[in-house]
Amino acid sequence: MRTFSLIVLFILSFILQSTLYQYVSIFEVIPNTNLILIILVSLFTNKKVGGVSGLLVGLAQDLLFGNAIGIHALIYFLIGYLIGATNSNVSKENFIIPFIYTFMFTMISNIMFFFMYYFSDVDITFIGMIKNIALLESIYNSILSIFIYNFIKKLFVSPSLHFGRRD
Repeated sequence: MRTFSLIVLFILSFILQSTLYQYVSIFEVIPNTNLILIILVSLFTNKKVGGVSGLLVGLAQDLLFGNAIGIHALIYFLIGYLIGATNSNVSKENFIIPFIYTFMFTMISNIMFFFMYYFSDVDITFIGMIKNIALLESIYNSILSIFIYNFIKKLFVSPSLHFGRRD
């Protein structure tokens, strides 16, 4: 059920990102809900699930929207794997950590995209990319991650009762 729900979420994210989000852009920056979902799924699972989900979503994004195959797949794989590898040391009790992770890894993904584009002879400056795209997208994604976090948390955290003595 959890896997089916995640597949539906990713498909919905693809549809929204290619249609509706074009109309809710702020300064021509649209949210990247695929990246938010990869970050949140990786936080609640492990490095294998995080890496594989990042690879599959990135590959699908490359095939559907990209100019080159493999750029999104590589970057999303690295982000999913890295978050999944470090998630056991991270508290997932409230939305602060996912908010910070989403901001930080959105910035990292944009920096990685900058280097990929830089070596592909795309005319873009680092300061311009940070100022015009990465910072706005990071803020946008971080705010949206709060709402998506609550839904993802319900998928992965089941309520439990603890009986015993209080310390």
